[in-house]
Amino acid sequence: MKIGMMVNGSIFSYDGESSQAFEDSRNAFMEAVTAAQTTQDSGCSCTREVPKNRVDVSSTKRYINGSIDDIMQDIKDGVLTLNIGDVVPCELTDGQKVIFEVTDIDETGYRLEMKELLKTMAHTDMQKWYDTFYKSLLPASLKNAIIPTKRKYKKDGDGKLVEVYAMIFTPSASEVFSEEEFDDNDWLGDRGVYEQLDFYKDWRNRIRCTVEDGKPNGWWLLSAYAGDSANFAYVGSNGACNGASAARAWIAAPVCFRIQKSK
Repeated sequence: MKIGMMVNGSIFSYDGESSQAFEDSRNAFMEAVTAAQTTQDSGCSCTREVPKNRVDVSSTKRYINGSIDDIMQDIKDGVLTLNIGDVVPCELTDGQKVIFEVTDIDETGYRLEMKELLKTMAHTDMQKWYDTFYKSLLPASLKNAIIPTKRKYKKDGDGKLVEVYAMIFTPSASEVFSEEEFDDNDWLGDRGVYEQLDFYKDWRNRIRCTVEDGKPNGWWLLSAYAGDSANFAYVGSNGACNGASAARAWIAAPVCFRIQKSK
């Protein structure tokens, strides 16, 4: 029997064979808990790992167990139905292990967003990096399930509405922040383009960490300042609304896409 604990996307497990292995795993777990607590309850949660079951239900999230190939096949066959907040594990083609969270559901697909931040860059470099990520890092079963998504944005924040289709995209500020947060940040330029997702009404779901050091980091949004295409909104390391020049290279690129539901 294997028991396990998940913190910050890492599973610390014990297979029942080695007391030293258990002690090492326990110490690693406690260190991760301490680290999570020092980042002001960033929303990282703990749960049991149940490898034999497809779904592991905790008090706050469901962790979908199995390989990404099996999970995608189950979704395609209609065996598995995802809910908002579900956590889907995935190993990228370069060996990195990440998790995707279900942030929205519509009639045709599930919206998945990667919890980890893989790379920081200027806002203007994101599209090129998205192309590379899609072509080179996604496993085939997941890439084949992604469907084009129509995205809307205002080029200079308060100008003409533009619509494009994308496979990988950046969330909009109006999807992440509330009306009250828009009131407090009147420089935001895409008010009303979307409605805030229920997933992001819990500020802890906005906090993401870089893979390099596991620490919370800011991540870009699609939204330009009102009347200013040189500056863009981003989510701060504490989940709050912030803005910066598009040239800032320390802010990370989020990964967001939609996958096909069972037909």
